[in-house]
Amino acid sequence: MSRVRDDESGAGGAPSGEATADALRQSEERFRRLFEYSNDAIFLMDPENDRILDANGQACRMLGYSREELLALPVSAVHPGEMQQLRAFTNSVFEEGHGWTDELTCLTRSGESLASEISACGLTSRRCSTPT
Repeated sequence: MSRVRDDESGAGGAPSGEATADALRQSEERFRRLFEYSNDAIFLMDPENDRILDANGQACRMLGYSREELLALPVSAVHPGEMQQLRAFTNSVFEEGHGWTDELTCLTRSGESLASEISACGLTSRRCSTPT
């Protein structure tokens, strides 16, 4: 929780634009740190367009790619032969608001197939999800 000092308030005690922008920056920094330093692999994906939008360091280490390499790969390179199941899972996530599965695997750079547990929630109407 963040507090707004009286001198940062506008009329009626509402936060000023500057205080609101500062609170937003702080919130974004907290979530970025959670994303970057999580011990779980976190991906932001758009399976419908076969794109990896972002991935944290643990995801890169788990699959054996640099971040740049991983973001250049299509989702189908990580889930070859599973895109139909991944899209079905993603659709259920958007219908339910969240989901979990252990029926998908991830293919590493070395060709190893890793069993995975994926927890996901929808982030936007663009249909991207956050498998972890």
